[in-house]
Amino acid sequence: MNHLMRILSLLRFEFHQSRILRYRQQGRRLMRDSGISQQLLALNSRIDHHGCIMRQLEHELEAA
Repeated sequence: MNHLMRILSLLRFEFHQSRILRYRQQGRRLMRDSGISQQLLALNSRIDHHGCIMRQLEHELEAA
C-alpha cells in the first residue's frame, strides 16, 4: 500500500470512528430520555455498519 492510500485509509478510519462515537452519544441520550425506541434501533444499525467498515480498514492497514 503506497503512502497516499495509507493516509486515505487512516482518514476514512477516523471518520467512521467519529461517526460511531457520535451515534453512541445520541443513543445514550435517547436511552436516558425515552428508553428503547425505533430511533435507538436505527442508531444501533448505523454503528454496526460503521464498525464493519472500520474492521475492514483495520485489516487493510495491518496488511500494508
